[in-house]
Amino acid sequence: MNSQQSANIFYREQELKLSLVIKLPFPYESALTALQHCLQNQKNQTKLSVYLRGIGGSDLKDCVNRILERLISPALARRVNFSGLNKKICFKMHHLRSCLIGDTKFQN
Repeated sequence: MNSQQSANIFYREQELKLSLVIKLPFPYESALTALQHCLQNQKNQTKLSVYLRGIGGSDLKDCVNRILERLISPALARRVNFSGLNKKICFKMHHLRSCLIGDTKFQN
């Protein structure tokens, strides 16, 4: 990632104006948990969905990959799966999933 991309990410983080200071990508489980609590507010979900739409991609798969790469660090990604099996973090019930699904429907 070059300095221009890094500056754009920082700028977009500031535009979110969530009631949570976030650093992307999320490095730890605690950051994902804090986001879960923040996204209980529908306005925050809407703000995040609008931000995610700006990431985009060439097709649905590319869009999802780009969004997840931007949001979740590789180390944290290894500790997450959809169902939470094998003592991993469950993504199925996370509010971030709702934002991601909403964004990809909009993109498609």
